Amino acid sequence: MTSLHLCAYYGLPSFIPLLAATFPANINAREHTYGQTPLHYACRRGHLKTVQALLSCGADVNLIDHGYYDRTPLILAVELGRYEMVKSLLAHPNIAINQRDVLGCTALWHAATRGLEDITKVLLDQPGVEINTKDIRTHKTPLICAAENDSGDVVAML
Repeated sequence: MTSLHLCAYYGLPSFIPLLAATFPANINAREHTYGQTPLHYACRRGHLKTVQALLSCGADVNLIDHGYYDRTPLILAVELGRYEMVKSLLAHPNIAINQRDVLGCTALWHAATRGLEDITKVLLDQPGVEINTKDIRTHKTPLICAAENDSGDVVAML
C-alpha cells in the first residue's frame, strides 16, 4: 500500500497531485491483498474529488483488481450505485465501457441487474456500449436480469 492508497482511502484529493508528481510509479500501484489501485480505493469509499484528482494525474481508468472479481473502477462504482462517480469515469477518453469482470459482467449488466435507472441510462448513452452481454454463470443478458428483478423502467430503456 502506498501513500496514494491512503489518500484515496481517506478522501484527501489535495495531496494527490504532489504525491503523483513525487512518486509517479505509484499512481497505478496495487496493494497486495486484492490488487486494488488508489483509484479502486477512492471509488469504493465514495470520494468523488479524489477520483477526479487521480484521473487528472494519470491513473489508469481500466485496471482491474485481482482476487476481488477482476473489477474495474467503473464496475465498482456501478455496483455501489455512485452515479456522479460513474459519470466522471465515463468522461475519461480511454474508458473501456465493455470491460468484463471475472464473471463476464459489464458495468451495464451490473447497473441493469440492480435496477439502477440513472446509471443504466448514462451507460446506454455511451457510444459502443454492448447491451446483450451475458454473464458466464447464468448466461443472462442485462435485459433478462432487469426483468427478473422487476425493474420495469430499466427494461424499457434496454
